[in-house]
Amino acid sequence: MTKNIIFPTLLLLAATPNVCAQTAMPMTLEQLFERVEQGSRTLATAKTNVDAAQHGIDAALSQRLPDLSANLSVSYIGNALLTDRDFSNAHGLHSPHLGNSFAIEAQEAIYTGGTLSAGIKLAELGKKQAETGVVLTRQQARFLALGQYLDLYKVDNRMRVYRENMSLTRQLIADIKQRQQQGMALKNDITRYELQMEQLSLGLEQLQNTTTGSMLPRCRQQLLCLY
Repeated sequence: MTKNIIFPTLLLLAATPNVCAQTAMPMTLEQLFERVEQGSRTLATAKTNVDAAQHGIDAALSQRLPDLSANLSVSYIGNALLTDRDFSNAHGLHSPHLGNSFAIEAQEAIYTGGTLSAGIKLAELGKKQAETGVVLTRQQARFLALGQYLDLYKVDNRMRVYRENMSLTRQLIADIKQRQQQGMALKNDITRYELQMEQLSLGLEQLQNTTTGSMLPRCRQQLLCLY
């Protein structure tokens, strides 16, 4: 199965504020995908959208519950003083000083023409859409990580082939030099293989520049700091 395939080398960059450290570690595809998903801000946003959609469903369902309201009031009434218009014939009027009232009201939607059911259904569809977004975002991140890994793995294999060919060419040059000392080889033979060695060295250097100059920074941005 895919999760049991262990790649020999995976080049990753550990992102730090000012320094990017290159490390090599073996890991399975599942471990690679897990690492990518943990660092994907886009996937984290998609999961947040699912939570928000669930809150929308809860809010839509709450519309079916009874709506309760309560009102409590307290009043104070002082003694009254009554007089004529010329402020004569004054006399007092005693009244209760404290008063209070309490009211509770309950409302429940009996018939809404399907508005509440439609709102709930719409909220549920919104959640399904958000969940589909998570799946698509996860697959996109995985395909991106796998493609970047395969690019690195291909370059790593080519570099290994170059090093093996250089080792064989180096040994061949040493053998030809011994044969030249014995009069069994020409200097042109040595020059030809030395030129081949230079070409292999140049090819290896170009691959190393490609790895350190473009692919690894791209992997740091897309594998560990996705989107």
